[in-house]
Amino acid sequence: MPVYSLTDLNLHIRQTLEDAYPEAVWITAEINSFIINSYSGHCYLELSDGESQAARAKAMVWKKTFEILHRKFQIQTGSSLQKGLKIQVLAKVEFNVQYGLSLIVWDIDAEFSLGEIARKRIEVLQRLEFEGLTGKNKTRELPSFIQRFAIISSSTAAGFQDFTTHIKENLYRFSFEWELFSAQMQGKEALISIPQAISEIQNSENPFEAILILRGGGSSSDLQAFDSYEIAKAIAICNLPVLTGIGHERDDSVADQVAKMRFKTPTAVADFLIEKMVEVETEVLVLCQRIAQNLLGSVQSKIYEYQGLMQIIIASASKSLQFENKKLQNLTTTFSQSLQRRIFEKKEEFSHLEMQLMQTNPLAILAKGYARLSKNKKILISVNEAKTDEHIEVQMIDGNFTAKVLNVNKK
Repeated sequence: MPVYSLTDLNLHIRQTLEDAYPEAVWITAEINSFIINSYSGHCYLELSDGESQAARAKAMVWKKTFEILHRKFQIQTGSSLQKGLKIQVLAKVEFNVQYGLSLIVWDIDAEFSLGEIARKRIEVLQRLEFEGLTGKNKTRELPSFIQRFAIISSSTAAGFQDFTTHIKENLYRFSFEWELFSAQMQGKEALISIPQAISEIQNSENPFEAILILRGGGSSSDLQAFDSYEIAKAIAICNLPVLTGIGHERDDSVADQVAKMRFKTPTAVADFLIEKMVEVETEVLVLCQRIAQNLLGSVQSKIYEYQGLMQIIIASASKSLQFENKKLQNLTTTFSQSLQRRIFEKKEEFSHLEMQLMQTNPLAILAKGYARLSKNKKILISVNEAKTDEHIEVQMIDGNFTAKVLNVNKK
């Protein structure tokens, strides 16, 4: 058995591969890594069979070729070459004695990548439909106006900055409250970051009325995360209405389709929120005017009713007053007559009493020849009060004198 040096073996392998693959071949693979050499401009790839990772190979695109292929790929797909993308490339199999096997990429089939992206998108939509999630978030009730909301975005994203500037500087000076839940908005990190932010919002103690997912513009590849099942499911099962302003011109992403409402840009989301406030303010003003008109009509009607009642009351009161006045006059006349009669009767009674008093006046009695006897200034009313040899005072009508009791005769 012959013994080869490593160089001889590698030369033999290279010759064998050149004989087996004299021309370039189409290869389907997934990009595991994607590096552009900043010095040479060449593009270096690591390709694999995808999730199985059953096979791996290094690939390279020369600088000039890469510039042409990448520009063409971007124009045709709206996306850039990146890690995780499944591609179909035309490559020449080469084996370098020093560095080993390598694939030199000559062309890339953009239609294949477009078909692969579309296929994955359709698979996600079909899975969501099968699980009954496609229209779930659309059933969430959207308030008449949204004033307090949570935002999922990157704090440095231009779309988020545009939104906040637009909403703060609205012409109507409406006030809004929001809280930012920062998340990665592209790449595989977004598949974890965005659903986690949605979960945090739902578990927050602050009562939000809606969730806004804002990103702004970007290439199709930058936005591929929004076609993922993970983000779409998190939006679909969210207990708050979700509004997306992801900022792309192509067809709606899967996230857009399962959200409550989709808008082209974050600024468009801000316009919608402001317009809803304007609509509600207009409705309130119309209602206020209607209430004022109804109230004015009701007040006017009550005034007319009050004036009618006042006229009735005045007429009734005037009639009652006349009746009572006449009644009072009658009572006054009756009372006056009765009073005069009573006064006359009392005068007669007083005159009679006066005569009786005059008749019982001691002076009147003395004038008839009677005398009043007293002892020690005490009037004597009985002979038992007088004693023999005592002096008593005798009062008569025309004077007084003292008498001595000579004898007391008792009955």
